[in-house]
Amino acid sequence: MTKITERVAGQTEVQEPTLYYFAQELWSQFIMAIFGTHDYLSILDEDDATIDIWAAALHQMVTESLTGSRNEEESRAMYGITDTMRFRFEQAYRTMKQFVAAGMHE
Repeated sequence: MTKITERVAGQTEVQEPTLYYFAQELWSQFIMAIFGTHDYLSILDEDDATIDIWAAALHQMVTESLTGSRNEEESRAMYGITDTMRFRFEQAYRTMKQFVAAGMHE
C-alpha cells in the first residue's frame, strides 16, 4: 500500500513537497477507516492501474483540501488516468471525499 503514497511523492517532491506529508497522513487514516472493505481489497491488488487511480484520487483530495480548488484534469494527466480508467478514478475520489467529509463532522 505504500506504493500509492510513493507514487504521490514522485509527483509532488519537486513542486509541492508539503503536499506529500498531508497525503501520507490522509492515506494512513483512510486505510484504517476502510480496512476489510471492497475498496481496501482492491487496493491490495497493487497493479499499476490501481496504484495510479488511488494515487491520483489521493493527490486530488489533498490538493482540494489545501487549496479549495479542484483541477481533476491536471491530476488525471499527472498519473496517466485514461478515459478507460476514469470511472474507477471517480469512484476512488468519491470514496475519499466521503471519508474526509465524515471526518469533518465528528
